[in-house]
Amino acid sequence: MRGEQTITHDEVRCIERAAARAWPARETADIDGWLWRGSGGGSRRANSVLPVEFMGADPERAIDRVEALYRAQGIRSYFQVSS
Repeated sequence: MRGEQTITHDEVRCIERAAARAWPARETADIDGWLWRGSGGGSRRANSVLPVEFMGADPERAIDRVEALYRAQGIRSYFQVSS
């Protein structure tokens, strides 16, 4: 493909964060750099974690926190993954 460009990890993070701000969930929380989003069910996007930048020391602990927040709302945990 002529003129193909590679998108950097920083650019992907910027795009994902901009998209999250453009279509915000009802509730959000920062979990060690991950954006937890909750809207009480329905949309997977609005009820998923955007794990674009982890800044914690223990990813398993962060996953436990994410799952606890969704359990409290009575919905499944989803992680939005970008390639």
